Amino acid sequence: MCIRDSYIALCTGLEKDMETNRSKVAEIGREYKESEGALNNLRETEADAYEKGIRKFGDQSKSKSPETIIANFSPHTLGLENTVNKLTDVLKDQQREYCSLYDCDFGTGREAMEEYLKDQLKRIGENRSVRFFSGDFEELERILMAVIVVSFLVVLVIK
Repeated sequence: MCIRDSYIALCTGLEKDMETNRSKVAEIGREYKESEGALNNLRETEADAYEKGIRKFGDQSKSKSPETIIANFSPHTLGLENTVNKLTDVLKDQQREYCSLYDCDFGTGREAMEEYLKDQLKRIGENRSVRFFSGDFEELERILMAVIVVSFLVVLVIK
């Protein structure tokens, strides 16, 4: 192989590497925009959680690297997600019990809550005995949203 062929092979390899790097940069840019959009959406829909997350991130970033903050919050986030899942399972059990008790066929989960609430209000309006079930997720959701905001902020800082 002559020097010219080696040079051509080297240039071809460098061009491929540059194209691969351009693709990676474009992908990181897309991920950044998605994360930024999600963060802005959280700021609009969960202002309290967003502010709480910003404060926590600010406090943590004074003495810790973004990687350490992620490592510290990841188990906490997982624990909160597990708690939400357990409470959702309890809610679904109570919803199935409700359907059995009142002979109805509603869906289950948090997205089906409106059906149950409308049915309960209708039954109350008919002066029938209604057994209420509980499942307060609001505080847990606020905490989880704050943790998610911190996670997004860390991702934005790292990138």
